[in-house]
Amino acid sequence: MNKIFKTIIAITIIFTSLKVLDIILRVNYIPYRNYVKAATWKNRTKQHTMIALEKIYPEQGIKHYLAMYSIHYAATDKDNYEDFNNLYISIEGIDEFKSLQKEVMLMNNNNHWSEFLNIAIEAEIKNMDMTDFKGMMDAIIIHPY
Repeated sequence: MNKIFKTIIAITIIFTSLKVLDIILRVNYIPYRNYVKAATWKNRTKQHTMIALEKIYPEQGIKHYLAMYSIHYAATDKDNYEDFNNLYISIEGIDEFKSLQKEVMLMNNNNHWSEFLNIAIEAEIKNMDMTDFKGMMDAIIIHPY
């Protein structure tokens, strides 16, 4: 009788422990799992966006321009844009700059401002916002050779 009673108590303790563990997992794990799903979805969406942009802009001139800008200048400012356009032309050449201008006009026509703004932010251009980004792209378009 004593052995049966101990077995029943052991089973009850195990069952209660599993029930408590299930509650803990539901409270703590599910939000984390949803966060992981959301982060994965965000990364996938970002990857799909980049693939789509690479198909539309195969030369990736804007992306290259932004990467170079982030290396040479720390701040966003209209004088820096003009100086950098001249530096870009001296490094890459006038034909490459003309191609960049066409790509910026295509971006404007396709209204891909926010996608390229994200690329600028990822390139670690400090204090870059949409106004600064549009100013930078306008400086490219109106730049005299």
